[in-house]
Amino acid sequence: MVGATRMNIMGNPRSKRIAILGATGHIGKNLTAHFILDGRHELFLFSREPERASAFVASLGVTAAHALSYGEFPRFAYDVVINCVGISDPARIVQAGADIFRLTEDYDNLVLDYLVRHPETLYMFFSSGAVHGSDFSLPVSDTTRFTVDLNRIQPSDYYALAKLNAEVKHRALEHLSIVDFRVFGFFSRYADLSAKFFLSDVLTAIRSGRPLVTDSRNMFRDYVHPADLCQLIEKCMERQHLNDAFDVYSRQPAAKFEIIEAIRTRYGLEVEVRDGAIMSNATGSKDHYYSLSRKAETVAYLPQRTSLEAILEELSALV
Repeated sequence: MVGATRMNIMGNPRSKRIAILGATGHIGKNLTAHFILDGRHELFLFSREPERASAFVASLGVTAAHALSYGEFPRFAYDVVINCVGISDPARIVQAGADIFRLTEDYDNLVLDYLVRHPETLYMFFSSGAVHGSDFSLPVSDTTRFTVDLNRIQPSDYYALAKLNAEVKHRALEHLSIVDFRVFGFFSRYADLSAKFFLSDVLTAIRSGRPLVTDSRNMFRDYVHPADLCQLIEKCMERQHLNDAFDVYSRQPAAKFEIIEAIRTRYGLEVEVRDGAIMSNATGSKDHYYSLSRKAETVAYLPQRTSLEAILEELSALV
């Protein structure tokens, strides 16, 4: 366990006891860094390998957190629980198959069982833009309907259905404060660069000096900056009671070739456009994977950075 430093926490009426599940994952690391460096809150970091969480906290130059295993979760009381557990790597999603349902349900039920005993706690669950379905020929919106062929469910549907199942349970528990964040794109200096993503391929090409191989099809993505994501979380924390789902967005999405050109200009990236190049689509094709919904404005969320700004800022910390 990393000892919890209470100097900045005690006596602060705005301080919270925050539990982060999946603290060693990509989003989990960003939330951990944000809240630790903020210094107002007491953090409980849960993962399968608490020593990795301890090492990450130490790398930030602070010790203000508890690093714990999931078996210890019921022992403590929290004001906020943030569930970042999940698989984001397309290759690992394919490998998980039907296990994606159990993974999602087990950790979600761990928190829901806790809320039975502590109904005043705010629960935040990281969902996905995939819950809007499989048709991203155009961006989605508040009126988009989820459709699935029940007689021909495909493995590419599993991930979306697992997240949707969790969201449906959360809306049914309307007396509890539960917020679902539907993330469409996220990239940061803590990304798992072994994962098969477009931006991990870009970074690998920059570091190796080899050309980035991509196809001629353009695609549009919305990468929210870590600071904007944390802003949305904090806006929800300020509410007395909230049971809702929000699509997460940056100030403006970006096109693939717009991103490539900006990175080519800054880092001299070479690009080889090759039709037929293999692109990851474990959860279906997504030409316009972003949302036009601005429902998050109801909690005063106002993102400060565009997708392109977020990418270039975080890339600069990695290159």
